[in-house]
Amino acid sequence: MKTYIQFINEENENRITVQDIYSTLKQIFVEDDVLSTDSVYEPFNGGLRLVISISKLYTKDEVVIFTKFLFNTDNNKTHLTSNTFKYLYEINCQFEEETFTDTNDLTTKITNIITENKFGDDLKILSEFIKKPEHTINEWFYKNKIKDISVTGFKYDPEMKNIPCKDLKFKFSMRVNDQDDVELTIKKLGVGKFKFTFKIFDESFNVDKPNLTTLIQTIGETLRDKYKK
Repeated sequence: MKTYIQFINEENENRITVQDIYSTLKQIFVEDDVLSTDSVYEPFNGGLRLVISISKLYTKDEVVIFTKFLFNTDNNKTHLTSNTFKYLYEINCQFEEETFTDTNDLTTKITNIITENKFGDDLKILSEFIKKPEHTINEWFYKNKIKDISVTGFKYDPEMKNIPCKDLKFKFSMRVNDQDDVELTIKKLGVGKFKFTFKIFDESFNVDKPNLTTLIQTIGETLRDKYKK
């Protein structure tokens, strides 16, 4: 008769381990530039869910400002309970689910998500924005014949690595005219509602927009109007 330990070992023999997941992700992103990663476990369906957050991922061809990967695990944090994962597809807790057969298939699935930029419009806009933010904003100033304002520095630094997706917001710091510090926080409040919070000259104020398609214009117009005063 098999002992309980033998039975468990046989049951787990062909299952993917949590360490397999970490090793696979490390292999996928080994040549990429990542600002920060973090992981946490949370209760889910009688077991646990491993949540791995990735901020500002630079690959050869793409930039991903932020996403999460979710894997269901046992309570011992050793094995997956299903060969599926979810990833954050869009702001405000919109996830897509993928299935995989083994770690090679997992590598293929995650690599395709990144290289084919399989994300929602809002995340794509923000990801494109951080590729060259100073250039893009200054180009808007140039096209609109604004010669006395320029962005001379820019930084994206998330306040929290594993912030709950419902509280997700994006905070940017800009240096204007090589002397003034400007902060911008963008948060999606719901369908068709974004809040831009600017802090300029120690004054904080909000600008509401229905989407992110006018992101550069909103930043440019706000700086222009504030510097006119």
